[in-house]
Amino acid sequence: MTNTSTPDVSTTPVVPLHTLTHMVTIKLTSSNYLLWRNQILLILASHELSSFVDGSSTAPSPSIPAADGSSAINPAFTAWSALFQKMKSVILSTLTEEAMSEVLGCDTARSVWVSLEATFGHSSPLRVYQL
Repeated sequence: MTNTSTPDVSTTPVVPLHTLTHMVTIKLTSSNYLLWRNQILLILASHELSSFVDGSSTAPSPSIPAADGSSAINPAFTAWSALFQKMKSVILSTLTEEAMSEVLGCDTARSVWVSLEATFGHSSPLRVYQL
């Protein structure tokens, strides 16, 4: 089931970045996309972070009304933004130089994911059979 709402960062497990990156044992190359993808999706799902790559995560409002009628920084937005950048960093840390060159200029985890899928996601019947 796809989460179509903004992840509640107050209940999303806080996993240190180095922990997530050490959980990834396969770095993406041109010949192992399906293995890499499966590994990443399982890790993200187990930490309730899949919405950052499947496109269903939406940012909370950057500001909220303050008691005096002015605007204040929304702490939910600040937490979401940090997690948003963390997810991009996690994905980038699992790429080889070859794969990294394919995502230069991508500014979100979702855009990195889509670019990698377009580049490496093509599979031949022979490759599927080999797996």
